[in-house]
Amino acid sequence: MVLDIFSGRPNPRWEVKINNTNNFKNRLKDLPNSEPLEPLGLGYRGFIIKNISKVPDVPIRFTVFNKVISFIEKEKRIDQFCHPRIST
Repeated sequence: MVLDIFSGRPNPRWEVKINNTNNFKNRLKDLPNSEPLEPLGLGYRGFIIKNISKVPDVPIRFTVFNKVISFIEKEKRIDQFCHPRIST
């Protein structure tokens, strides 16, 4: 996971392990559709999450910004979802 906040400096990053991948996949699957949101300019641009373990049925990469989760496959945005419990 990367906190996308800096320009010209490395962003903070850390590894997050998910113990219950089925629960995680179900939560992603059940999110409602939402309109795309793009960060404005420099500064905080949300979180970038990469599926480096290649867990099946979980997007390769997704971003979280302003309560919207954007699933990205091969650098192309495929779905946008709003999660009511995410606060940014």
